Amino acid sequence: MAIVQLLKDSHFFNRALLQRIAGIALGASMPLTALGRGYSAAALLIAMASILLQGEHAKRLADLQSALRSPIGLAAVVVFVVWLPSVWLSLDIAKSAVVWGRMAAYLAGGVIVWSYLSADIEARRHCGRAFILSAIAVSLLGYVNFLGLTELLQFIQGGGWVAYTATGSLKAFGSVAACLAPALLLIGWRLGGKWRGLGALATLGVVSILLLTKSGAGLIGLTAGSLLATVALILRFKPPAMGAIFALALAATVGGLVWLDGHRITDYADSTSYPLPTHEDGPVGL
Repeated sequence: MAIVQLLKDSHFFNRALLQRIAGIALGASMPLTALGRGYSAAALLIAMASILLQGEHAKRLADLQSALRSPIGLAAVVVFVVWLPSVWLSLDIAKSAVVWGRMAAYLAGGVIVWSYLSADIEARRHCGRAFILSAIAVSLLGYVNFLGLTELLQFIQGGGWVAYTATGSLKAFGSVAACLAPALLLIGWRLGGKWRGLGALATLGVVSILLLTKSGAGLIGLTAGSLLATVALILRFKPPAMGAIFALALAATVGGLVWLDGHRITDYADSTSYPLPTHEDGPVGL
């Protein structure tokens, strides 16, 4: 606290710059998961440091306490308490404890981020713009990867300048992309102007990467989310053909799930789309 006050009293404190840094780092953090958890974690650390340097710690703490007392907060507390016996009985208590603590820190950090962005319009604007632009940049890197230059993404991810399967480098990003797509559309729409078009472009980019990675979990999540969004829009606007629209959405969802079930990868060793290089003895690291 004293350090923050000292910085505020100095000539070097620039709140506008800290707002910009926090917003940009927060916006870029989720799309950066495509490049590796280290990049995303670094962006989040920069954002949290910038937020804390701006002060208002009493408000952040009050919002965190309020979130803990809410129904969702109490449910989260129960989950973490019930989780503790599994941590204690784990084969590797240290690693399980780290995972437990990391998840708790993520949730607490999420509340702090919400508290900050909900009260700071300028930081929220920077966050939304960085979110859209970084998603477009990651999508372009993904296209380069799928066009054959897999070494570039492997190098960025820290694996060295080596060739790798195109789907393998971005397989984990598939589930993240399913979560990013609706957020990109909504944020682009709220920013208005050219950002609506850029938001739609970013959405197409991450969805296309999701399809190229053949992530079953991501596709199921996106399909189910699309159905729920359709139902929400129907209930909100009550169009004349409510029944027909809902029937079409349900049919598309069921059709998508049936298609996924018919395209299961049953033999990983013989599959060219499985994200591991295949050899005579099967996938590397089997």
